[in-house]
Amino acid sequence: MGVRFSSEGDVQAFFEKLGSGVCDIPAGLVWDSYAIFSELFREIFNGGDHKLGLDKMSKLGTYDDVNHVEAACAHGVPSFFDGQAGGGHTSFYTTGKEGKKSCFRNIPSYAQWGPVGTVKTCVRNAARANLDRLVRSSRQNINTVANSEVKTFLLNMLDTSRAFVDAVYEFLTEEYTTLSLHFPDKKVCWDFACSCIEHVFKYEFETARSVLRNPDLRSQRIGVQVKWTALRTIAVQESFLRVGFKNHSWLASAYSRFLLTKYQTSASELQEVKKKITAFASKFEDQDDAIADLKRKFKLINLPPRRRSLTTIESLGWSSPGSGVSKLKQE
Repeated sequence: MGVRFSSEGDVQAFFEKLGSGVCDIPAGLVWDSYAIFSELFREIFNGGDHKLGLDKMSKLGTYDDVNHVEAACAHGVPSFFDGQAGGGHTSFYTTGKEGKKSCFRNIPSYAQWGPVGTVKTCVRNAARANLDRLVRSSRQNINTVANSEVKTFLLNMLDTSRAFVDAVYEFLTEEYTTLSLHFPDKKVCWDFACSCIEHVFKYEFETARSVLRNPDLRSQRIGVQVKWTALRTIAVQESFLRVGFKNHSWLASAYSRFLLTKYQTSASELQEVKKKITAFASKFEDQDDAIADLKRKFKLINLPPRRRSLTTIESLGWSSPGSGVSKLKQE
């Protein structure tokens, strides 16, 4: 984004230097990937029940401001991927049962995520459509900011976050498509792609999202803390956008973690597999013995016929069977 910050104080000083107090900028105009995914979760999965009381919400500003303060407090995997629908409702895209054994509850399979080119209603199509709508409306709101430098700064935050969310969508689709060409188990391919995204949000954003773990909502610094959290988050997003998801160094650790946590094989399981292999081998040996026995019997039944002996005929003095028969008839 072209501006470096090392503390909350740097953030506050930057905005105050521009002549616009940091508290004058509503939290609802500050966008990072967590804020975007939080909004998409409400729109697509009917999620996002407020955890704050009405008295606290009214002090925080507008509905969008409250949503962004809550999004700034979030850490780990965004609810868009694995959050439960609010108010006890079931998502339109899944019954909820499929996700119990999947990496992400809301997108338990690639079919529900949506292959490229599909015309049916799916999570991917809905997410893209809602993201476009969200960015358009947010840009309109940011354009109402009087200070041109602040406006440009907020627009850059929005554009960078939107690019990161798009990159997440593309990674899920491309990684699954590539893996499925080489591995027959499609569920494993999808779970691996999802586990990579899970790893990013759980571990790569861990430090960036530590500012507002236990926020004091009555503090006058809540506004600058929201912006500082967003800027730290965007710094991580930019590191992925610079090199791309597939080229980022985190992929190796995500792959290792997936294998260790999802597909461990215990010693007892290995022994069980060994027993099954031994049993199959024994069956094949028995079959080989039976086949060999059948071959021996078949040879005995199909022995070539013996040649008839001519000793008796020759002892009678006949030179040939034909002439012998004629002589006997004449006598």
